[in-house]
Amino acid sequence: MIGRVQPELGVTAWTLPVRGVAAVRWAAEHGFAHLHLDLVDVEAATTAGLRTAAAESHVRLAGLAINRLELTGVAGPHAEAAVAEAIDVASDLEVRYVYLPSFEQAEITGGADLERTAELLRLAGARAAAAGVTVATENVLPGEQLSTLFALVGDDGVELLFDTQNLVVAGVDHREVLAAHTTRIRSFVHVKDGAAGLGDRRLGDGGADVAGTIRQLCAGGFTGVYVIENDYRTGAADAAAADARWLRKVLAMRGDGTE
Repeated sequence: MIGRVQPELGVTAWTLPVRGVAAVRWAAEHGFAHLHLDLVDVEAATTAGLRTAAAESHVRLAGLAINRLELTGVAGPHAEAAVAEAIDVASDLEVRYVYLPSFEQAEITGGADLERTAELLRLAGARAAAAGVTVATENVLPGEQLSTLFALVGDDGVELLFDTQNLVVAGVDHREVLAAHTTRIRSFVHVKDGAAGLGDRRLGDGGADVAGTIRQLCAGGFTGVYVIENDYRTGAADAAAADARWLRKVLAMRGDGTE
């Protein structure tokens, strides 16, 4: 395997022991080339400060989450305002990927939620297209309901941000979702593993079958970036390094388990 290029990996800012500009530097120091931010990280710094830190650290500000929706839900002007702010911030930071999480208050639990989420994604997609930004949804919908969501949105440019643990925790057949919606998973995949909670175990040590999921993603043609979302907020730098090594090893394996 001499000469093999190591795949670039990413990490999420909200699972790190630091935020804002410090998160950019943390990512660089621990070997991550991509960073997913939340609006909180921008509020903790400035767009100019984040851009400077990213340029100096050679870290790409690759994604922006609108995690605020988890507290407010997706209905009403506050949701539209959050989307507008996120796309404006992303454009200023030269971030080309904004995603809307459907968890907690934004969880999709019925038809009305599905329609409201589709409406917000449709609005986000139209606004983002003008700014050269891609919009994605992150949710735990089963395959058929996810198909309905995408049909309601009616925008082939809207992507699916797939997560290796969320569907497992929700009791949804993640393999079926992968098989049905591979073409929507284009830019990024969030990688975490856990037992008692989300991202609370080293990759491969929890119950999410991360290796099997990655093999299915590779077999389906995914060539985007894997972004680790395990919990490093206690400052366990060795854990981040171990997870990155494990993930690179899995990515170096073919689907039959050999190098």
